[in-house]
Amino acid sequence: MSVEVAIYILNALLYSIVILLDVLVMWAAVKTRETSRNFIFHILFTAMILDVAVHFVTIFHDVPSYFLNQDFSTVGTTYVYVLILCLQWFAQLLFLPLLSIIHFLAIFSPAKFRKASHRHFACANAVVILLALILTAPHFTKYSGYTYLLPGHFWYFDFAKPYSYIYQHLNVTLQIICVVFVVVADTLIIWKICSLRKKHKITLPKRDGTQKKHQVVKEVRLALNFLVLSVCFLIMTIFYNVNFG
Repeated sequence: MSVEVAIYILNALLYSIVILLDVLVMWAAVKTRETSRNFIFHILFTAMILDVAVHFVTIFHDVPSYFLNQDFSTVGTTYVYVLILCLQWFAQLLFLPLLSIIHFLAIFSPAKFRKASHRHFACANAVVILLALILTAPHFTKYSGYTYLLPGHFWYFDFAKPYSYIYQHLNVTLQIICVVFVVVADTLIIWKICSLRKKHKITLPKRDGTQKKHQVVKEVRLALNFLVLSVCFLIMTIFYNVNFG
């Protein structure tokens, strides 16, 4: 077994473990009825379900194609694979600024955030999926496309179609916009949390102030973690697109 094959198998196994964790998280959230108390789980569920769908594409198409060294699909199944892959990509990309907006409202306008209902989160979820479908649709025309490339064994824009390069640039631009949006929103969130920390440190008694300080520190860490993860994810994908472009 070559090093390349071993790395490919290891990558597939690690991806399978991540998907299994996604499934376990969804099961635990349903079992504990967390979904009825925390509506943001509806958005996270959608993202996880799309991850699971993409994993099926990996198992039933990418892995056989890799070992057979040919595109293991028909015209009909290719359409399904492209729909799943692009829908997942654009939806999860748009979920990042949406989650930043939700976090922003929770910090800057908690009263309005508490008024948010299941319907509001369902509508936000539906809007993201609709936008992702709109962004995916051009790949089913003769002007732009998405395909499985050999050699290389990866999915990318089909440059045999005349305007795929425009879509590639649009994709990178969308990622940059999301990066800027997430960075600005989370920077403001961290600033607000730190301001609240200083305010409560001055006005609250020592015991209450200590408890509030721990709560604020947790909020700051949460915002920083989300910011770092979002930026790392987006920068990685931008470099990938630029590199293969």
